Amino acid sequence: MKAHHVVVGAVGGLFAIAVLGCGGAGAGDNVVSRDASPQVTAAVSITASSAPPVVASNVGGLPPLPSASARAAYLAALNAVDTTIVGGKEDRSVDRGRNQCSSISQTPNDRTKLVGLVQQRFSPPQLTAVQAGKVLDAVHTNLCPTYPMS
Repeated sequence: MKAHHVVVGAVGGLFAIAVLGCGGAGAGDNVVSRDASPQVTAAVSITASSAPPVVASNVGGLPPLPSASARAAYLAALNAVDTTIVGGKEDRSVDRGRNQCSSISQTPNDRTKLVGLVQQRFSPPQLTAVQAGKVLDAVHTNLCPTYPMS
């Protein structure tokens, strides 16, 4: 069997690993080098673009960042509960909400536990159970509506 050398830059490294991980190069296979012809570069580009799309709803983890309209609705819902929840720190409130989504995915059937986590995660202010329940609903409705929750 003829030995082949693969010389790649930082970007081509993953492609080379994928090629070598599929059984290595055979006698008639192309060799990728820094001097690669345009045809080889085009093949690499096509291969890279055929990767599967990222799933937008990452149930079990953090949801993607909300759209501008979902973010505005979420922050408005928090301000309707108590204006000190956001307190001018919109990004922090969105981060806390996305983290709460992760908790929703872990314990979707335990509303009492989820309300308690809201009370811990969104303080100050000290939220009552009723306020925390409203915050939980705002999180679920606006940031991770595809996550199951009872």
